[in-house]
Amino acid sequence: MTDQTGDPVPSAPPPPPAAEGPPRLTVQMLQHLRATKPWVRLMSVVCFATAALCAIMGLGVMALGVLGLGPWGRLGALAGVAYVAFGVVYIFPAVYLSRYAGAIRGLLISGQASAMEAALGHQKSFWRFIGIMTLVFLCLYALVLVALLAMGMVGFFGL
Repeated sequence: MTDQTGDPVPSAPPPPPAAEGPPRLTVQMLQHLRATKPWVRLMSVVCFATAALCAIMGLGVMALGVLGLGPWGRLGALAGVAYVAFGVVYIFPAVYLSRYAGAIRGLLISGQASAMEAALGHQKSFWRFIGIMTLVFLCLYALVLVALLAMGMVGFFGL
């Protein structure tokens, strides 16, 4: 299809012109981040505290298990290892959130687009970690469900 001058008519509108200069940070953006920062910091502290409590509980349960005390005897040491592992896992989102809150602070001080990029990078890392852990735990739940169903069938049918 051509226009009156004989030039072809494009089928799609042309893309908008590229923005000139660095992206602008609006007052509303900064206000939202200022209001978000304390909550990000709180969740970071909660994650660090949870990691510490899991580690302490895990070490205690392991000690009881090694001594053969507690409800599961020596198997309790394995439960202690699981608690410590959960504590280690909690450290990663705590660090990502702490870095995100720090980057928000830097952004509020400087107002530079590079500080916004750093904050968004830390936020991306947090959500990527949470997404991966969600998928890992969903797979573990599925495996545990299949194992429990198999054990139930073995017990029911006496195989």
